[in-house]
Amino acid sequence: MEEVDQMNGDTPVWVKVLYRYGVPAVIALGLTYTLTHDVSANVAAMRAEHQEIRFYLRAICINGAFSDADRARCVPPGETR
Repeated sequence: MEEVDQMNGDTPVWVKVLYRYGVPAVIALGLTYTLTHDVSANVAAMRAEHQEIRFYLRAICINGAFSDADRARCVPPGETR
């Protein structure tokens, strides 16, 4: 670790990290970071699509209902949209 501290001050941070932790660890960290962000973005997109699908299915249910009691069953308690 003393060798890292003695490296030139102009050395990029990623080179210091690579030297200190090794290539496999840096690759693993990079993949973890990338995949985590990609999965988070995909989950957010899926959640938005799920909400839209639920909205349309609820509208179909309400439009096809014959009575107020049937319409009330289309919307779960506590939900307004």
